[in-house]
Amino acid sequence: MTLSAADVHTVARTLLAARSSGELLPTPPFALNDASDAYRIQDAVAQRHGTMDGWKVGAKGPEAAPTCAPLLGGTVLERSDGLGRDILVGRSVGVEVEIAYRFNRGFAADSVVRDEDVLGGISSAHIAVELCASRLAEGAKAAPLWLLADNQMNERLILGPRLASWQTLEPASVATRLAVDGELLVSSVGGYPPRDPLRLVIWLARHCVEHRGGLRSGQIITTGSWTGMPIVSPPAQISAEFAALASLAFKIS
Repeated sequence: MTLSAADVHTVARTLLAARSSGELLPTPPFALNDASDAYRIQDAVAQRHGTMDGWKVGAKGPEAAPTCAPLLGGTVLERSDGLGRDILVGRSVGVEVEIAYRFNRGFAADSVVRDEDVLGGISSAHIAVELCASRLAEGAKAAPLWLLADNQMNERLILGPRLASWQTLEPASVATRLAVDGELLVSSVGGYPPRDPLRLVIWLARHCVEHRGGLRSGQIITTGSWTGMPIVSPPAQISAEFAALASLAFKIS
């Protein structure tokens, strides 16, 4: 059954209200057919919210089809100096160490997107930590398409210092660490399931041009977790590191 426009806008309204109130929602009593239904809900949420800081994109493996979600305006926080007040989350969150890219050019809807144009439009790469929490009462156990509709659980993206020489980064050799309150939770080398984050960036640019109205200059694209998604309860000190490349630390409350 085709998802009606009324259902799309009802779900979008309730998801936005839940972001403001913190109240968790029951999963809606109808099924989503495929990712395009989830993307329709994402678009309606973004339109109602009014602004976007960028996108998140991920894939389960090097050959897996990517999926994506908007980073709503105000959800990206820059902490390039490691300073600042605690980040208020108010509940347990999933924590993911990621690489995020900033674009210095846009791509209009229906424009031709070449790989070299996408890569040339990246002005910088950064260590980032995504904080994940669903607006749905089932949380991460909700149906995958509903999690996708709920912006793939994005709550905040903490953007840290730049990564030097990101163009020549060899993902298979990158050492990643995640610690909480001084306890090392994850330590891995090459622990990034899609293997190549730039493949996902190129896919995302084409997806946005073909289906989402384009990609704007200045937006951030974050590319999925190198550390899985450990659940952390506030208050907590989170420390993330790409060894010899960049680190990021902050507190959640």
